[in-house]
Amino acid sequence: SFWLGGCSREKAMPDISANGSATAIEVNKDGSISETIWESFEAGYYNEEELRTMVLSEVAEFNRAYPESGVLIEQLEYEDGSITMRLKYPSAEIYTAFNTDEYNQNTLFCGTVSQAYEAGYSLDISMTDPKGENTIGKEALLSMGEAKILIADQPVYVILPGKLTYIGEHVIPDGKAEAYMEPGQEGEASRMYYVIYK
Repeated sequence: SFWLGGCSREKAMPDISANGSATAIEVNKDGSISETIWESFEAGYYNEEELRTMVLSEVAEFNRAYPESGVLIEQLEYEDGSITMRLKYPSAEIYTAFNTDEYNQNTLFCGTVSQAYEAGYSLDISMTDPKGENTIGKEALLSMGEAKILIADQPVYVILPGKLTYIGEHVIPDGKAEAYMEPGQEGEASRMYYVIYK
């Protein structure tokens, strides 16, 4: 599906970063992922038709490889040098596959703590509750095997289907079910972001 225009469920736009972009990831109750991207370009960099063609081509090419788990374009707007795009993925795995190529990798994991451990994610980390009052480490984290966890390797704004219970380093809560992930400094090693929710 594809259209230019408003979306039925508008989300507040996070602050656009210094490089002129922002991304929000919403985890839906059925496990699907909705991604909204806001990006600013200098006038003349894109026009509406070029943008439409580029996005449709990329999504169509991907969907030919994943016919059972296609990506949907739910919103695409281009106005006054700014782009708003909303894509829906059936799972975090498909999100990762779509956003990974020979030059880039954008990993997103959504599942239980046990599943994350079995998938090889490092859980040797410290996490705190959103108020910063209680801290847990690897042992306590592993004991929460069925707790829901989101792991990302790119800074995004996350919207969860449940209440935040613990957050990792560089994650800032924004209400009960939303959080910002702070980007690293230029030249800094890649960060991993962890959020536990219920």
